[in-house]
Amino acid sequence: MSNPYGMPPTPPKKSRTGLYIGLACGCLALVALLIAVIGGGVWFLGQSGGTEDPTSGPTTSEEPIEDPTDDPTDDPTDDPIDEPTEDPTTEESGMMLSSSTPRTASTFEFEGEEKKPQLDTFIILELTITNNLDDTIDLADADFAFYDTSGNDVHVSYVTAPQQEILPGDSVPVTLVGDAESGVTVAEVEMTDPVGTGGNPVKVPAGS
Repeated sequence: MSNPYGMPPTPPKKSRTGLYIGLACGCLALVALLIAVIGGGVWFLGQSGGTEDPTSGPTTSEEPIEDPTDDPTDDPTDDPIDEPTEDPTTEESGMMLSSSTPRTASTFEFEGEEKKPQLDTFIILELTITNNLDDTIDLADADFAFYDTSGNDVHVSYVTAPQQEILPGDSVPVTLVGDAESGVTVAEVEMTDPVGTGGNPVKVPAGS
């Protein structure tokens, strides 16, 4: 029998919006709980995990500090200073020179004749020559010179000696006379000869 009112109406579909909202709320609540649990765990670990004193400095191995006042273990060796053993008047191993203190004079007698200086004064000293060589020193082959305190040459005008030759083992005083300006001080006397000095000039201090 047909329905006089036609086909029955289709029942309305049930809405699931409430279900979705509930699931979403549940998920959010679960996420919030997880965050709270994780945050609490991190805070707890931060409080209990650091046991070191934050004020303590880094640990270092302590080395013993040496006292600067300690005596050094290696004492410096005192090396003896070599003192010159050579006589200052000896310039060559085979000859010795020694000089008297210079003196000044206004005149000088040479070969029986009185000499006067061409400059201001004569400077006179005796140079004693000791021959320790095996050969004879001939004064005719020797040259002599004076030097003042500034190293300037003072001309030697006269040379006299009691003998011309100095035999081996002999000592002979030789008088040297220089011609100089007033105020000049002779500081050194020099001798050069082929035998006694080997052709090299040898100086000794005046008055030595």
